[in-house]
Amino acid sequence: MRVHTQITAGIVGCCVLAAASTLAVAQMGAAAKPAVGTPVAPAKVYGKLLSQMEEEFVSAAEAMLEDNYHFAPSTSMGE
Repeated sequence: MRVHTQITAGIVGCCVLAAASTLAVAQMGAAAKPAVGTPVAPAKVYGKLLSQMEEEFVSAAEAMLEDNYHFAPSTSMGE
């Protein structure tokens, strides 16, 4: 039961990360694009993605009520 919950939590976490990354990439399209063929450093690309993801997570954490920080799913969840 506990392993199933951990696997489910891992899958949900990956889905959230993938969705956040997709949204970050979609928002990057609004910025000025370099000319085709211009190399862009991977550090610059990933830095921008990480900063956008950080902004999303921090704003979500700030919007969350303090009472919800100790939330844990019930043990019967996933059965």
